[in-house]
Amino acid sequence: EDSTVDTINEISQDDVIQTDETIQADETEKISNEQEDDVWEDVPSIPQNEKKHSIPSQKYTIQFSSSHNKEFSEIAVTDLRKLGYDAYIKKSYLPNDSRPWYRVRVGNYSYSEAKSVLRSLERRTNQKGIWIDKK
Repeated sequence: EDSTVDTINEISQDDVIQTDETIQADETEKISNEQEDDVWEDVPSIPQNEKKHSIPSQKYTIQFSSSHNKEFSEIAVTDLRKLGYDAYIKKSYLPNDSRPWYRVRVGNYSYSEAKSVLRSLERRTNQKGIWIDKK
């Protein structure tokens, strides 16, 4: 006897009839996925060379010179400012030395910026012994 009613075992996944609820759920999922794609589409990627060598976001300065002579250090700051550098003096004391040191420093930079400014200072001033120091 032929029956037009299929048993549950004979119905495949493709044959399932979608109700209004399943259609609405499918549309909501589709919209949700499209919104996720839009959000991540505009996020810039980090170049591979920056991922490997990232340095913590710490501030650095450049130590240009250090002297017990305050006037010498003030002249150095004036000359560096004329060249466009953000130079300043940091007064410091070392153990077993009662005299102050006048450290001529330049800027407040990320590490990569400090390296670039250091090279610029070396070229423009011919000063020896310049280094990058943590701020």
